Amino acid sequence: MVEYLQLFLERDFWLMIPEAYLCSAVILLTLLGVFFGKSALSTGRKVVEVVLLMGVFALLWGALLYGNQWGLNCYALDFQVKKDSLSLFFALMVMLSTAAILWLGRDYLKKDSVDDFEYVLLVLLAVIGLLVMVTCNDLLVIYLGIELQSLCLYVLACLKRHSRYSTEAGLKYFILGAFSSCILLFGMSLFYGFTGITNLSDMEFLLCNYQGALLESKGFLLGLLLIAIGLIFKAGGVPFHVWLPDVYAGSPTFVTSFFAVVPKIAVFALMIKMGAVISMVEGVDVLLLYSGLLSLLVGSLGGIYQTTIKRLVAYSAIGHTGFVLLALYVGGIDGTVAVCLYVLIYVFMLINFFGVILSLRRQSDGGSVRLLGSLHEVYRSNTMMGMWLCLLLFSMAGIPPLAGFYSKLYVFFVMIKDELFFTSIIAVFLSVLGAVYYLRLIRILFFNASRKWGFYEDVSRGNSYGIVYSGLFIVLFCVYSMPILVGLNELVLMYYL
Repeated sequence: MVEYLQLFLERDFWLMIPEAYLCSAVILLTLLGVFFGKSALSTGRKVVEVVLLMGVFALLWGALLYGNQWGLNCYALDFQVKKDSLSLFFALMVMLSTAAILWLGRDYLKKDSVDDFEYVLLVLLAVIGLLVMVTCNDLLVIYLGIELQSLCLYVLACLKRHSRYSTEAGLKYFILGAFSSCILLFGMSLFYGFTGITNLSDMEFLLCNYQGALLESKGFLLGLLLIAIGLIFKAGGVPFHVWLPDVYAGSPTFVTSFFAVVPKIAVFALMIKMGAVISMVEGVDVLLLYSGLLSLLVGSLGGIYQTTIKRLVAYSAIGHTGFVLLALYVGGIDGTVAVCLYVLIYVFMLINFFGVILSLRRQSDGGSVRLLGSLHEVYRSNTMMGMWLCLLLFSMAGIPPLAGFYSKLYVFFVMIKDELFFTSIIAVFLSVLGAVYYLRLIRILFFNASRKWGFYEDVSRGNSYGIVYSGLFIVLFCVYSMPILVGLNELVLMYYL
């Protein structure tokens, strides 16, 4: 016991400093909110602003701590945690994207009179759960991380307690999320019952040496299939996508932006880890292929008939998930690089898009944008914002030379390299079909005639900086695409070696 404690203090403690720091930050921010909220000089709005700014600072400092561990490839806590290049890359994306969303959502929360500082703490607790999913190396610990972030997300969906739509979204998310967690846990229990292990590294070793015997076990295959289904549900892939449009539409716009960006990063990182196991089993990996193609089909057709922005984003997210699932089906180094590149560009596009949506407020009543038809007022009241939104929609549709084109193109390349020619043709056709509703938005933005004119308030300086900096990555990606691809290849090679 003494030797184990000494080893923990000498090695494991230093490896777990970023996670310990973030947990400590949540505790301190809770105390800050409670004691500062009782002050006679403070109001609910001031408490929210202080806790939010401190939360952004905590996330940025935590990202620096993760960056300080770059280049590590080692285990901690008795092989329960693995710090490697890929996990640190996704952990940095989780931290920085959450900080960006909190920063861009300041004005939205202020104008919507959200005076509860607890939502910032829920976001930070969800981030801790996502980091557990990204960095841990054992199914049981990963499941604890999934449940931690899921419980926080259920409450965030009900952030507007007096709104019928928000309450309905939280209830639907809770019921279906709990159902998917049961499927995932049942699959893990079957996997453990037929193999006796839960460690991901041990799984790869077991499948490499005893694959023939394991494939004869129907319980093992069923457990692995249920794990794959649970993960596809969390990612929002078809046919386990039915919760996504309703939850996105009913949640507050700030919460929808968090749902659409941050949890997807951790789920895709976890699917990369599990992909090494799933790809070794024929029949289970085909689920990724069919789900990917169906996600492209549903995302392309479902988005055409939408009238609200958040439901359109939900179907767009389903379509993007389809590309990631196809890259995961290819697997290997090329497939993993395609996933990393796609997720990186996808995060920048969604942050930029929601930065614009969260910043738009009508001058007449201070209301936010909900309907697609309201976007025709953007170009008339703010020409630069309209042009910027047009470029962003072109990128999301995959029009060259913007960043969204390169993310889809690399997925097509890895599928062709893996000789999935027919699948590539179908994916290209569905990608073109999915571009229809993005072009429809551009038609509404510039050419929709309406007798009613409305104007929007000026965008705050802080939001303007966030929109411009994230947008420059999308517009100028073609200039520095090769250094990013080379860096991602080296990162994935370090992970596999």
